[in-house]
Amino acid sequence: MRILFISPTNFGLNKPIEEELKRQGHYVNFIADSFLQHDNGYRGKNTIKKLIDGLIYNHEKIIKQHWTTISNTNNIFQQEYDLCLCINGCSLGKYFFERVKKRNPQIKCILYLWDTLNFFEYNRIFPFFDKIYSFDFNDSENNRNITFLPFYWVPCKESTEKKYVLSLIGSHHDNRLRIAELIAQQLDKYSLPYFIKIVCARNSSLTISLIKEYVVALFTRDRYRIRDIKILIGKDNHPLITEKVFSIEEMQRIIEASDCVLDTDMEVQAGPTPRLIWALAQGKKVITTNRSIIDMPLYDPNRISVIDRKKPIINIDFLKNNASYKHIDTLSRLRIDRWIEELIS
Repeated sequence: MRILFISPTNFGLNKPIEEELKRQGHYVNFIADSFLQHDNGYRGKNTIKKLIDGLIYNHEKIIKQHWTTISNTNNIFQQEYDLCLCINGCSLGKYFFERVKKRNPQIKCILYLWDTLNFFEYNRIFPFFDKIYSFDFNDSENNRNITFLPFYWVPCKESTEKKYVLSLIGSHHDNRLRIAELIAQQLDKYSLPYFIKIVCARNSSLTISLIKEYVVALFTRDRYRIRDIKILIGKDNHPLITEKVFSIEEMQRIIEASDCVLDTDMEVQAGPTPRLIWALAQGKKVITTNRSIIDMPLYDPNRISVIDRKKPIINIDFLKNNASYKHIDTLSRLRIDRWIEELIS
């Protein structure tokens, strides 16, 4: 098939998908998806600001300008496609689909969401798609048009000597640093080795929004948020913070070198993260703040320990348990080749 593949490029998670599509014999034209400036799709955006932005900015016009710019360097709308595979699709709208379908009236459109509807109004583009999948368990349970499909995993290419009892690599959001710090303190108490790195692009601009957050944090004496903001603007540092962006291969090697993986999710989502899927696929234990995992087919209490994100206390006996674990049957369909086959079937 000739496939138009549109996806965000976070942590390079799009690359294994594109590579597998090509390995299966498909022609792929990849275009990066992105959040557009002045987009009102953010769920957490201030209601008054959304109304003002809606009056000032024409969203469809912004989309048209965005894709017109892309088409100047890529003849995307002049090519023929059998399938449009889209991850998230924040930058898509009526203009985009009219242009694509004008050239390809029989094209099949498939959407996969690796973020939750609680974060962004992805449902505004649902009418343009023939099939919709989501990694978020609750979104699929609450919407009959959405099929639950957790994230893919890629077989690890090399075995690595065990170095860590626990590891975590993740971006800096949703109190992840606070949770990781409290757990690191517990591991230090038992002299257990770990690898924890929270990825943060420091020296960010001190925006009006951050100033407001800082004032609120001062008023409420939220020392963790005060510290987080100082880290963001380059005024503070922390041994668990890094600016290094890890590749998928690097993350896999760290997971392979660990007995257990710490998984902290966004509080508004109920989908298993890539690191949780990868850890289980590599036969590792998982400690997670995602309580929704208990209701999913992936759950095994011998492999997954759920902790409270506000008071993250780990079970040391769970960490020290050296029992071997069998591959969960549900994971088989999530291997990248089978995941792709199910997604585009």
